[in-house]
Amino acid sequence: MAKSLEQQIIDKNEQMQKLKNEQRKLLQKQKAEAEKAKKQRLFNRGVYLEKIAPHISGMSETEYEKYMDKITFPEIKLAPPPAEMQGGILTEGGDENDTENDEE
Repeated sequence: MAKSLEQQIIDKNEQMQKLKNEQRKLLQKQKAEAEKAKKQRLFNRGVYLEKIAPHISGMSETEYEKYMDKITFPEIKLAPPPAEMQGGILTEGGDENDTENDEE
């Protein structure tokens, strides 16, 4: 006996859902593999860097960042962060409650 049109629609919807789930799983697997490769690459580069410059292993994060900036971009003088920089986040146009320029 042939399936009714309604049953065929239901079956196709189930097939589509299965394919969407399979696609989602494959995308998750692809993302996980890319993250794993990135972590391995960063690890390998860090190991090599400490091998050729063993003194960096004792540096704090801030010292390390300054050191890397200095050797990577020796010609660039690092300027202090702008006044709008608060807590590591650049705010748009400064503080809205700033009353210095609100003399209207």
